[in-house]
Amino acid sequence: EALDQAALHGGRVRSFPHEKNNWASFVYIDVSDLDLDDVRNFLLRELELEPIDDPHVSLSRTVSLRHHWIDPVIQGITQAFREVDRFTIKLDKLAVYTNDERTRTFVGLEASGGVRQLTRMAQGVDKVLKEFSLPPFYYPPSFHVSLGWCLGNKLKEIYPILQALELKMLDVIEDVDDFGKVFVKMAHCKSGNRFFDFKLR
Repeated sequence: EALDQAALHGGRVRSFPHEKNNWASFVYIDVSDLDLDDVRNFLLRELELEPIDDPHVSLSRTVSLRHHWIDPVIQGITQAFREVDRFTIKLDKLAVYTNDERTRTFVGLEASGGVRQLTRMAQGVDKVLKEFSLPPFYYPPSFHVSLGWCLGNKLKEIYPILQALELKMLDVIEDVDDFGKVFVKMAHCKSGNRFFDFKLR
């Protein structure tokens, strides 16, 4: 069992030990087509955060999949998403979170539109992962894209100023039409260094 050294990863700590033939895996919606640069830069400047460069909305926790589980898990999720119609999400509500270990704090945009469909998809993933005794998504779920992070638990410092930050953010995005809107045609799974795509109906 090999544990990563936090010093090699900017102080970040793994949620679980790395084990041979086990792959860190999660299901998500890619929102890299969204123009989030201005909001990200605003948050980094206001809160002294580190940037997150791969914007996505998670539909599962990061779980550890054994190598021989990957194919049946992917098949199960493909089946679960086959009945989901394409839909639009809207990410426009400022929110702050920590990871499970409370070692990192994240600030990003929470979904205010498309939540019903996102919940259905997350429940479909949960059902598949349950067959392998893997943990379900957070309850209540919060579907969001993280834009910046910092070390430690900063909820108490950031939460009280969120409303004021959101008002400032509105000035940043006032000229952007349909800010935060994404038309979702597919979801994805990253398992180790492998990527899988799931087309919606």
